Amino acid sequence: MREKPKIGTKEHLRYYQELLLQHTFLLNKWYETLTDSKDSQKVIFSLLVWPILESCQSILILSENKKLRDSLALSRMVLDLSLNLGYFSVHGKQAIDKALKHAHQKSYRDLHRNLELDDIKIFIGLNNLDKVEIPSKLEKAIEEYTTTNGNEERSWTGDKKDNVFRKIKQIRQKHGKSIGMAMAMGTFEIYRHSSEILHGSIFGSMYAMGITELRHNWPKSDEDREKHAYTELSLLLNVLCLLCNASLRIIFKHYPDKQMEKEASELSDRLNMK
Repeated sequence: MREKPKIGTKEHLRYYQELLLQHTFLLNKWYETLTDSKDSQKVIFSLLVWPILESCQSILILSENKKLRDSLALSRMVLDLSLNLGYFSVHGKQAIDKALKHAHQKSYRDLHRNLELDDIKIFIGLNNLDKVEIPSKLEKAIEEYTTTNGNEERSWTGDKKDNVFRKIKQIRQKHGKSIGMAMAMGTFEIYRHSSEILHGSIFGSMYAMGITELRHNWPKSDEDREKHAYTELSLLLNVLCLLCNASLRIIFKHYPDKQMEKEASELSDRLNMK
């Protein structure tokens, strides 16, 4: 196993780009086994693995062009998808049923949407949708995801206590410290700063530029800015590898595959996280 290159260099970033690419290959290899699956858990896992793959592939392109800010923003999706995969692993059919009901009623609501802010009115969809008879199953789902004030319930789990930290605790309890640590590392490195970037805060912009540290550490030249991008992107891709590897190991707890497990273990060794 070759040594990792010096931190803050293009070669160091390449090391983690290669590792993340290998993780996406393995995730895709599992995803391709899902043809016409009637296993609801497997289908749900696939609906999470597919966007993990897509976002990781996008981040690889962004990282090649030293786009740290957008890479951090997309990483938030990989984090949430990985956490939800673990959440479904913990709660099984109960969580799957909740997610499908949430998707069912939300799809229905999407048929008629409107926004009114004083004299601003935006509308799209079907007229008189509320007069159309709907199946009782859909009616119950709408009722379940409607608050006492008549608004749409935003949390798909239906429990506001199911935040990121509770999910990590539950995943760690079921799958052990190693997988729990990977999820915690992903959260620690991504959640705070990606949230600021996604919400368009000044701090988020400054963080991506490397100017939220002590002033004497600010990048002062093109060379400094390049080193900052390579350093931060390498760290980001490292934790994305941790999340992908943890997701794979969770999947293999449900659907063992000796060959793919061996490949995941070899990748895990390179991340020092086995």
